[in-house]
Amino acid sequence: MDNNRNQITSAATVAEAPKQADGDAKVLIATFANHYGAMLFKKTVGNRCSLRPVPRALSSSCGTCAVFDVPFCPEFVNENLEAVYEFSGGRYVLIYEN
Repeated sequence: MDNNRNQITSAATVAEAPKQADGDAKVLIATFANHYGAMLFKKTVGNRCSLRPVPRALSSSCGTCAVFDVPFCPEFVNENLEAVYEFSGGRYVLIYEN
C-alpha cells in the first residue's frame, strides 16, 4: 500500500476510498442538515454513494454524510444539503456550500 492511500483511508475516516477509472482515489463528502436530506441525496446519486458518520474534521447538523465518487452536479442539490467537500492531499477542500 502506498502512503497516499493510507493517508486518505485513515484521515478521512470513511473506510475504503472509492477508486475512479483512472486509478486515482477521489472522495467527495456531502454533509446535511438532517437525515432525510442524506437519504434523498443517496437516492439521487445512486449506487456510487454510501451514507456514513461525518468525519470529525467536518461539521454536520445530523451527523450523517454521503460519500461518493462521481462528479458533483447541481441535480444532486436538495434543500437539506449543507456542503460538499473533496478529500485531497490529506485535507478537506470545500467545493460547494448551500
